Amino acid sequence: MSSDQQAQHKINRLYISVSLYRTRKRKQTEVNTQIDQVNREIDDLIRQKVVRQLHDGLSQTVSALAMRVNFARRLMEEDPIAAHKELEKVEGLARDTTREIRSLIFTLRPTSTGSNFLIESLGLLVEKMDELFDLEIDLDMDENLVNQLPIIDQKIIYYLVEEAIGSARKRNGSTHLTLILTKHDTQVAQLMIEDCADTAKKMEFPFQSAEMDNIQEFSELIGGSVGVLGGGTKIQVLFPLSRQPGDGIKPQL
Repeated sequence: MSSDQQAQHKINRLYISVSLYRTRKRKQTEVNTQIDQVNREIDDLIRQKVVRQLHDGLSQTVSALAMRVNFARRLMEEDPIAAHKELEKVEGLARDTTREIRSLIFTLRPTSTGSNFLIESLGLLVEKMDELFDLEIDLDMDENLVNQLPIIDQKIIYYLVEEAIGSARKRNGSTHLTLILTKHDTQVAQLMIEDCADTAKKMEFPFQSAEMDNIQEFSELIGGSVGVLGGGTKIQVLFPLSRQPGDGIKPQL
């Protein structure tokens, strides 16, 4: 090979290297753009949740506190015993409100940021729910499966679970939940969230609530679908382990 041919060969290899670099760079930029978009959608869903809790829960509770205090004040001279009982109710309501505010703050603050995001964050959530609401949550997580999931998917699953837990706790007064994440088959993962209430409470459909809209939207962000099973006591989320945008899985109802 002549010196001119060798030079041309080096130039061709350089062009190929530059082309491959640009292609990888473009693909990485596209991936980063998609991740940024998903993060924005997650933030929007969390904001919607906070607004809903403030409007439907805390703001009404604070108004109720003001009315009860006013009522107790008027009772003090006429019926001190009744006033005392009313103040006990006010104290209980104030404690409940404080717990809800602490729960909301926990939702807004950053959780784990490590590679084991989902398991660490759910562990913190379980501790917080037990501390604030005496809510027992059993976790059965396939760690090998979790390690396969991108951090952004782990983040989505975490907020989906948090929404489901809040739904069961507020709508049905649930005291015991079970959370299972495992493989449904070689290509599909299954997340199951079950309310372990007694038979009487199971007729109250804890997972048939307004929070289901957010749960469905979180599921769609990972290409999954939601099914409500067991008369409304179980949520099943099926999602692909590897997917293309727009892919979806139909839950087994």
